[in-house]
Amino acid sequence: MGEEREDNPQGAVTKFNVGSFSRNVIIYSAGQVLLFVIGAIQGLIVPKFLSIVDYGYFQMFALYSSYAGLLHLGFTDGALVRWASGGKEIISRELKPAFIFYSMQLMAVILPLVIICSFILHAQNQFIALSVLAYAFVYDFGFLFIFAAQAVRNFKLIALVNIIRSVIVFAAIIFILATGHNFYNLVILALICGQLIFSIIMVLQYRKYLMTKVSEISINSMWQQAKLNFRIGIFILLGNLIIVLYTTFDRLIINTFFSVEQFAIYSFAMSIVLIAYIFVSAVSQVFFPYLARVGTELRVKAYQLGKPSIIIIWCCILAAYYPAVWLINLYLPQYTESIAILKILLCTVVFGGLIQILHVNYYMSFQRQKKYFLFALASLAVLAILIVLTLVLNRTLQNVALATLVGFGVWYFVNEIYLNNMLGFGYKPMLKDLFLIVIILIIFTGSSLVSASIIVQLLVYLVVVAAVVFVFLRKEIIELVSVVNFIRREKRNYG
Repeated sequence: MGEEREDNPQGAVTKFNVGSFSRNVIIYSAGQVLLFVIGAIQGLIVPKFLSIVDYGYFQMFALYSSYAGLLHLGFTDGALVRWASGGKEIISRELKPAFIFYSMQLMAVILPLVIICSFILHAQNQFIALSVLAYAFVYDFGFLFIFAAQAVRNFKLIALVNIIRSVIVFAAIIFILATGHNFYNLVILALICGQLIFSIIMVLQYRKYLMTKVSEISINSMWQQAKLNFRIGIFILLGNLIIVLYTTFDRLIINTFFSVEQFAIYSFAMSIVLIAYIFVSAVSQVFFPYLARVGTELRVKAYQLGKPSIIIIWCCILAAYYPAVWLINLYLPQYTESIAILKILLCTVVFGGLIQILHVNYYMSFQRQKKYFLFALASLAVLAILIVLTLVLNRTLQNVALATLVGFGVWYFVNEIYLNNMLGFGYKPMLKDLFLIVIILIIFTGSSLVSASIIVQLLVYLVVVAAVVFVFLRKEIIELVSVVNFIRREKRNYG
């Protein structure tokens, strides 16, 4: 599994199944759209009924639970990489021993943390810490089965169970708040219970693979499989840790150096931005199993079409800023201070989307996990320096958000240099895309100078951005339209 090996997967196919990929994206994204709607409504209801201080504590739980998916220590990441190229055959052999080992691993990691938190933390922080650990356990418990479903491209299952979880959590939160129990700890418990139900359903869906007799599984074979998963997954885990740090580092700093009320203001803006990442996560999860099964030539083509697609989608996401401003002013006036922060943080979505959907998956598919981690670590160091300078020179929430945006841009640029060279593109396409992104940022940030009317700002933004995108990406748009037409024809022929 040498890091520098040009990966041409065993049994690589010569055709990227655009129709199948698109159908899975549509199926999974349709589920994510529903999650988006539920998340948006929930994101407006919770801060409306909780006090700013209670909402701040609730967001502390949300912040630290972002790290829940890292307690597998790379085991499930390694399993996904191996299972994505092996399919059901390898999953049927390995899921039971993987489940046994993984369960013991989670207990070995989480129980000592529970004991430590129980003794050294005060009551309020102790509740948040123990809640995070409880959430981490039930979340990671189902993680192995999520990756098994992802490896065999069963995205319909993942989408359906995600919807069930979200509806249950949403209903529980509405009930809690409607009965006048406006306490953040009850909202947290609803989230934990919802995730527990999700994990149980995933386990039940794959129970047939867990029916192998334990006596048929040797400790040695289980450990060898685990070592292989760890060896492959450790640098993916470390790289994913960087992603989590990148999306949470600003809030970690604000939680440490600012008041709870300021943390709540900033976190409210970030909670809206994170809704956009639901779609990013959906496409990223669907993309990898397909990318893992094709050769280098098709990977290059997918990269060429993937980047303009993500930029165009990001332009649409930015358009959502304008109705969000209207809604905040009308419905949540206590959070109007978050509008300026929201405007900056939405700009990070293009870099975060390109990194998660393209960069991470290409590093994994070419088995360049070490490079991915080292570049991510260097970029995180730059982000840390920028935020520390902000704290020293001019400590404001907006400046922390600006430092985060610049940090994301640095990470994107470093990845682009390496991947463009690896794929043989050179620097010209990379600089063109970066220039386009900068122009869109200028149009977006400058639209508020045109008029005080949100509607006028939105119309100006849409018209100018549409013209600029068409000029820069005319060739790519024509090719994307031809792909869409191909999918429609395929759907008519086989649908």
